[in-house]
Amino acid sequence: MKFGPDDHSTLDNKELIINKAQKLKDDLVSQYRKLEKMRHGDVHEHVPVSRADGLWPFLLIRSFPGDFGARPIQLPVPKKSPDIILTVNNPNYERTVVGRDQMDDFLRHNTIIPKWGSPHNSTIWVHVWNLGRAPARGVRVRAWCLDRFIGGREFNLGDRTSSTSHLIVKVGSLGPGIILPPIDIYATAECMSDVAGSVRDPRQDRHTAKVTR
Repeated sequence: MKFGPDDHSTLDNKELIINKAQKLKDDLVSQYRKLEKMRHGDVHEHVPVSRADGLWPFLLIRSFPGDFGARPIQLPVPKKSPDIILTVNNPNYERTVVGRDQMDDFLRHNTIIPKWGSPHNSTIWVHVWNLGRAPARGVRVRAWCLDRFIGGREFNLGDRTSSTSHLIVKVGSLGPGIILPPIDIYATAECMSDVAGSVRDPRQDRHTAKVTR
């Protein structure tokens, strides 16, 4: 079995994932056009479909309140994401995924660290949204403190009309501080049918956001 041009080639996992995601996207576009033709008849002029209105996921971690995912974002660099949440470590709180119906319970049992508070000895949560018309399966959310990986989790999101279109997800914890503030905490969410960019840049990629503490 060959992985590339010769037997000594290395399997390029990222390229395989990108190709598979592109094929899935093309299939969804084809199905969308077929359904539109059945609904409206044979329309000769094709109108391009936006990512948010097509039959695929549209993942978002907001970089600012009112963010609907339009990119690029103009300067200054967004660094106060409302969707990256730090709470005081609470080992008695067992939920790892918080839905719409559990928001009050989440706030009742967790103390949110204010913007000016220390990020150390805290639990990191990420609020992930799906604004698309299709469910997002196998969503992976991951977080980093500078270049140090904090943790991640996999879960599913419903389409934008469902009660599970957005969830708060526990990704990991920051222990006692060894890095002096200010520090940057990044979070990225993606799935096979809506892949994040290769660079963690909130200005260019709606899949990624950050907070500076």
